[in-house]
Amino acid sequence: MTFLPSPLTMAVTAGSARGSQIATAVQSGQIGNVIARLPEQVRPAAGMITRAAFTTGLDRILLVAAAIALVSGVVSLAAIRGGDFAQQGDQARRADHLKIK
Repeated sequence: MTFLPSPLTMAVTAGSARGSQIATAVQSGQIGNVIARLPEQVRPAAGMITRAAFTTGLDRILLVAAAIALVSGVVSLAAIRGGDFAQQGDQARRADHLKIK
């Protein structure tokens, strides 16, 4: 489900009487069937357009994910106080207190 129409969807819808059916098939992953029904001379161009649209969308998704990961890392570093880290000497002292005598 998309909230904003893609340029490919708008172009297909505007250029064809059955544009909404074609756009629905593309969005549901049936692009192979759509391209197979196109005239022979436009199949390569349609394949190139759909691959370009897919990779552009994937690039955007990965950029957003990278930005979220970066912001999350910075917030995590800022939220952890220096006193929250255990020192090496602290572990030895805690282990001595836990020994059964």
